[in-house]
Amino acid sequence: MFDSCVAPLEYAFPVSTMLQRVKYNRQIVYARPLVKHLINNLQKDYCDKPWPEALIPVPLHWWKLRKRGFNQAGVIAEQLSKAIDIPVYHHLVKRRNNDQSQQGLSANKRKQNMQNAFALRKPVPYKHVAVVDDVMTTGATTEELCKVLKKHGVETVDVWCVARTPSV
Repeated sequence: MFDSCVAPLEYAFPVSTMLQRVKYNRQIVYARPLVKHLINNLQKDYCDKPWPEALIPVPLHWWKLRKRGFNQAGVIAEQLSKAIDIPVYHHLVKRRNNDQSQQGLSANKRKQNMQNAFALRKPVPYKHVAVVDDVMTTGATTEELCKVLKKHGVETVDVWCVARTPSV
């Protein structure tokens, strides 16, 4: 459902450890060098095509956000925004349910877990956006979010992640 994906790093040591420290230990400092890799790849990838008009971080359910205190995808999106001057919209999309963590689930279970997981809070006034996340595993989360965005008028959805899990 998404139109392109940029994920420059493999989710393996040391990248996996750095992202886990950001996500679970609030060690945001580890995001900076990882985002720098992403920015370098984006600049190469978008040298001959139009950039998105807006960045949309994959939202957390409000309860998970309250527990964690921040959204790691939002932190990454903010750092990207400062570097490439594209606005971030944290509240256009909401996560409907406090679903089971995707970690450790099979590809089929991840897809089932994500069905109807997202809803728009208000119309998206853009035709081209980038969905931002920390890691892409099976793509179930981003696919579901992209489906909702496209259903409501967004024409092009790119996905930007720091890392992608290795192919099995």
